[in-house]
Amino acid sequence: MGGVGGVANAKVVIIGAGVSGQNAANIALGMGADVTLLDTDLDKLRMSFWRYNNRVSTGWPRPSWPSSSRSARPTWSSVRC
Repeated sequence: MGGVGGVANAKVVIIGAGVSGQNAANIALGMGADVTLLDTDLDKLRMSFWRYNNRVSTGWPRPSWPSSSRSARPTWSSVRC
């Protein structure tokens, strides 16, 4: 995932910042990847951001439905805790 000269770091997206997501982030960071954690619980995202010393990017779903259409999917927003 990383550590080879001249090769860009892998980009890893982890859905869920619970126990399994934290372990996956820990392993990916240890392998030199750029990690993004996605979760609906902002407290988990803040804890992850603190735990990994700002080395992870975080995001949460934010409804962006137009008033005329409720069938659109929510988008993910980036947050710096």
